[in-house]
Amino acid sequence: MRALPLLLLLLLPLLLVTIHAPPRALAASEATSKPLLGVWKPLNTDDPHVQEIAEFAVSEHDELANDKLALSKVVKALKGKTAFLPGIAYRLVVEAKDKISIAKYEAVVWEKTREGPMKLVFFAPINLPEGPVVQQSAA
Repeated sequence: MRALPLLLLLLLPLLLVTIHAPPRALAASEATSKPLLGVWKPLNTDDPHVQEIAEFAVSEHDELANDKLALSKVVKALKGKTAFLPGIAYRLVVEAKDKISIAKYEAVVWEKTREGPMKLVFFAPINLPEGPVVQQSAA
């Protein structure tokens, strides 16, 4: 419990400097800096490394959730660098199938190096209905 107030106290000076930095100084630093968090670049969905990452995401999710999913295809692939961690984050939209149907999922995988370990950060279905679909019969 005491760690949170201490962390906020340590981050406060950084926040104040960011808020009060002159706009010209910020513009100059942005022009020369690497992409910031949130900048995603599109990737070729047929790239073998993208396919490898998608297979990893689906199999890792299946191992954790026991959903018995199999990768069907990669719909969209984006790559981004973070300012805080070395490595690359991949954001994918994949189609995966179980025994009954095919659905779309969003996955985020972090990779420290191209040959290094991958970590599944996020995996969730996309566009699920709000609740069960109920058909009313004609009376």
